[in-house]
Amino acid sequence: MAQAFRWMNNQIKTRPMAWGMAITVVKTSAADLIAQKVIERRERVDFKRNAIFTMFGFVYLGGFQFALYNHILPRMFPGTGTRVVMKRLFVDQAIHHPIMYFPAFYGIKTVMQNDSFEKGFTNYKHDLPENMIALWKVWVPSMFVCFAFVPAHMRIPYVSGVSFFWTTILSVMQSRFDSTRTTATTSTTLTTTDNNNNNNSNTHTTTTTTTPADNYTTTDTITGGSGFDTTGNTHSSDTTTLTAPTPLTHPHTAGSTPAPTTEAPVAPTASSSGS
Repeated sequence: MAQAFRWMNNQIKTRPMAWGMAITVVKTSAADLIAQKVIERRERVDFKRNAIFTMFGFVYLGGFQFALYNHILPRMFPGTGTRVVMKRLFVDQAIHHPIMYFPAFYGIKTVMQNDSFEKGFTNYKHDLPENMIALWKVWVPSMFVCFAFVPAHMRIPYVSGVSFFWTTILSVMQSRFDSTRTTATTSTTLTTTDNNNNNNSNTHTTTTTTTPADNYTTTDTITGGSGFDTTGNTHSSDTTTLTAPTPLTHPHTAGSTPAPTTEAPVAPTASSSGS
């Protein structure tokens, strides 16, 4: 066992970046599969979701983070000691993760899901507070140990070991976020027609659209038809559109989404013009 560990240690010393990328690819893919099959108990694997995590592990975790932890941070804050460790920890947790790590993850996710940049950025902003709280619970103590005690060539394998559990947590959180966004987007249309006992018909259409944004919009359209009533007077079309934004707590933090209000059909007073 000790001989195998020494062999692995020497191999990682010889090719640290290649081993780091290989480990992160296997780790992120396996962690997402465990999240899907064991924790969420899915009958079928979401391979697109798994591909997102695998690509993120290859490009960002194995590539960029190798340079960050082995070259960039040591050059920014050289030496050892508690103050150096705390400086590296602050940059990693307060700057690197919120403005680089999570944007990179949501960027890869947006591209692979063929979503718009605006949608990806909106999701990133909405999810960031909860993501950061969960991240700090795992990574603040873990990275303190990494910067203080782990040799440079073993940092990516060490981070990958901790990240296996973190990726499982992140995968479950992303599934919950996506599920909430899907169920929070609805569109309901109610159309009624009133013939008014004459040749002039009125149509009342109520459309309520709820989106993951912080409001929902209800549009009421009332259309009075053109024609002759029983007295022979001609009535022109009359259309009224009302748009009323109503505050809505974001679905990530609220227990439920307010149900749209359906109004009873109202027959408008049509404007008339004699001829």
